Amino acid sequence: YWRQFSPRVFETRNPIEVEGVPLNALGGRTMLWVGRNSPEKRPMDAIEAVMWIGDRVPGAKLIIMGGGFEHEAEMNWLKNVEYVGYHQDTEEIFRQADVFLCTSEYEGFSLTMAEAQARGIPCVTYDMAYLPILQGGGHVAVPMGDADALAKAAADLLLDEQEYVLTTAEIAFYRKVQASVDDITSYTTDAMSVTHGDKPFANLQQKITDLDARQRMIWYKMARYNIL
Repeated sequence: YWRQFSPRVFETRNPIEVEGVPLNALGGRTMLWVGRNSPEKRPMDAIEAVMWIGDRVPGAKLIIMGGGFEHEAEMNWLKNVEYVGYHQDTEEIFRQADVFLCTSEYEGFSLTMAEAQARGIPCVTYDMAYLPILQGGGHVAVPMGDADALAKAAADLLLDEQEYVLTTAEIAFYRKVQASVDDITSYTTDAMSVTHGDKPFANLQQKITDLDARQRMIWYKMARYNIL
């Protein structure tokens, strides 16, 4: 995007590797919010959401991971909230999540949402249509700043098993698609410099086969939960 304004802008691929990352077990009632306490992150929207959800979804709770919160010791006194502070190793915390909440007014990339989706965790977020990570599936986007819609969308995911299965299946499918798109893009780049002999698309058929297999798995899950 920014290369439209300056030729000196270069893309650095995000370090998250989705291949081989095990998906979360899911099926629980735990939401996760990750970030620092700053106005544009709007953490209070997530806290207000869990207050509303807690009265409607038995066992629902929100884990808040991050720093910068005043009166940190008092955070755990909030109803249905578990404050865990700053963690350098976030794996253990992400493993507990069933739904990820993003309440930011804006993001440059949203690394935390990428980390959640890499584990198959469905995300509920304010709509930031310019973010590449929101171009695929695996999330529910609500109007910016609408905390009530955020809470309702998260509650619907926790209570509606069919919607939950479809959203998590989308993540698994789209992360496979993205890996294949990256490979196909590299094949296309190679093809532009090849005139004879080499076959840059030699592995393309295998990628298509892999995507077909992933799609069949989604259909299997849909049939299993009587969605078809």
